[in-house]
Amino acid sequence: MLSPTETSSAATINPTSNDLVLEIGSEEEQTVTVTIPPSVGVNKADVYLLADTTGSMASILNAVKSGANDIVGAPYAGIDIAFGAGNYRDFSDINPPFVQQLNPTTANSDVTAAIQTWNAGGGGDFPESQLFALHSLAEVPEGSAIGWRRDSKRIIVWFGDAPGHDPIPKEQSGLSEDITTESVISRLAEQGITVIAISVERNSLDNNGNQATRITEATGGKHVKGINSSEIVDTIINLIDEAIKDIGEVRLEPTSDVAPFVASISPASFKNLPGEENHVLNFTVKCQGVDPCADDEAVHTGAFDAIADGANIASQSVRITVPACNPNRLTQFILVNADTNEDIRVIEEGDIFDMSILPAALNIRVVPGDAVASVTFNLTPHNQHVRGEENMRPFSLFGDTGEDGSNFNAGSFANGPHSLTASPFSELRAQGEAGESLSVNFQVING
Repeated sequence: MLSPTETSSAATINPTSNDLVLEIGSEEEQTVTVTIPPSVGVNKADVYLLADTTGSMASILNAVKSGANDIVGAPYAGIDIAFGAGNYRDFSDINPPFVQQLNPTTANSDVTAAIQTWNAGGGGDFPESQLFALHSLAEVPEGSAIGWRRDSKRIIVWFGDAPGHDPIPKEQSGLSEDITTESVISRLAEQGITVIAISVERNSLDNNGNQATRITEATGGKHVKGINSSEIVDTIINLIDEAIKDIGEVRLEPTSDVAPFVASISPASFKNLPGEENHVLNFTVKCQGVDPCADDEAVHTGAFDAIADGANIASQSVRITVPACNPNRLTQFILVNADTNEDIRVIEEGDIFDMSILPAALNIRVVPGDAVASVTFNLTPHNQHVRGEENMRPFSLFGDTGEDGSNFNAGSFANGPHSLTASPFSELRAQGEAGESLSVNFQVING
């Protein structure tokens, strides 16, 4: 987890707050700047030691076993660090292709005991089963078989001397789909796991399509090559120490109430940031109105969180207001059966009136806001039944009778295309404030 070591040198976000008014269809763009000073580092990390234990690894494994106490006992800047352990061989071996030995723990004696069980054997053909192991380790914090701790920076230290099978068919792994280098990269990146790869002796984890280099570059890690048994322990310690200082990825994430209004965030993230440097990261955020107005304004509160290697290091508070609808407005056209005075349906853009199905006596009413006092109608092509102006509710195309306007006049439509526009006004006889017009196009057919 990334967090400031001192309050005065904490990561910051600018502006610290944002108040947006978003009508449906409107757009707003802002630049959000996240500044991360050198003093911001990891204060909690889970390090998983993943070893190739095939037959050619004997000298390396013996060296790691001898130096196990040094690996888990190094100071690592005094942070809360837990170690897990596991090993892999191949699908052709008697042993499982991946053995999950120990969940991340702060009990160093358990970690060294797990390491002491590593013995070289098996392997057979050149490629091994590390992609299956890495796939298995790419799990969510807590509640999974691996047991990653929540709010920890998760690091896999993987060492071996041969590339992995790629692909691993689902029939071989027992999973629902094939495992490939790309699928492993995707899972690791999604979980924010940093991978450190160590190719030992003269061999390389990279020999099959640069597997290790691709995986480490995609996860903010590092791949080192040619490490021998006299160097392996110090290499592991130094790479862990480096990884907990560096930042693998920084993203800007909206909280759930804000997310529906976010059209884009660019760039999606910043990766591979040295931990001892000052970083000024500019994100371009585009928001858009997606909620229709209602009688009352709606307010959504949330935040944009700066997430570094899975931890929230700074937040911008966000308030999004969806304004109330103008009460001098029209919202819908409704097709009405003029014989029964009952609504048939809402008229949608491009609607088709099939007169072989619909009743002969029709009318169209409009749904007004509270402040509408009169409505004018314009129908193209012209229809002699149209009331050009309505001053009583319900406002309808062909008018209505009765004290409450509940008896709709009947009209009809010629075959062909029609365009209808209604305009609201705040006073009778199309006087006062004019509201926004409402239009719809429809087609009339007969069977």
